[in-house]
Amino acid sequence: MNVTNNIVISLFDYTGEALRPWAAAGYECIAFDVQHDAHGRVDERGIKYIHADLSTIQRADSALRAALGDEWRDRVVFVLGWPPCTDLAVSGARWWARKAQANPRFQHDAVEMAKVVSWTGYAAYCPWVLENPVGALSTLWRAPDYTFDPCQYGGYIPAADAVHPCWPEYIPPRDAYRKRTC
Repeated sequence: MNVTNNIVISLFDYTGEALRPWAAAGYECIAFDVQHDAHGRVDERGIKYIHADLSTIQRADSALRAALGDEWRDRVVFVLGWPPCTDLAVSGARWWARKAQANPRFQHDAVEMAKVVSWTGYAAYCPWVLENPVGALSTLWRAPDYTFDPCQYGGYIPAADAVHPCWPEYIPPRDAYRKRTC
C-alpha cells in the first residue's frame, strides 16, 4: 500500500503526539483542534496542525472539507479522537451541578463532540478510536469497548524517551500512573 496517499487524522488534538508513529511510517497526518493557529502549521515530523471547530458534526464536516477537499473520505485510513473530557470525566463530577446551572446542555454538548469522532470514522469508512476517562460518556452515549490505565503500556516506552514530551512535570516517566481510561 502506498501510504503517501493515505491520511490519518486526529481530532481534538493539540499536541499531535499520537500521530508520531503514523508520520514516521509515511502517512499524511493531520491534527485538528480549535486551539491551533488559524493559519495552521507543519512540524518537523510533517504533521499538519489545522484550526477547526469540531463542536458539532456539521462543523467538523465543514472543517474536513475545507482542509482536505470533498474527496477526504476516500483518503482517510484511520481516525483518532481526544474530545474534551472536562464535562464528562467523573473526576470533575463535583462541578457538574454548577455547570448545569450555567448551561443545562453542557454534557449533551460534550457528548456531541465525542460523537464527531465516531461520525468521522464511519463517514470515512475506516477504523476509529476515541479516548476519554471513566465518566458520564458511557451513560449518556455508549459503553466503552476497552478500558486501561496508562501504566499498563508505559513499559513499552524506550528508556531514552521515558520523560513525557509535553508535560514532564505532571506525568511520571513511562506513564507510570493510574487513570482508568476508556
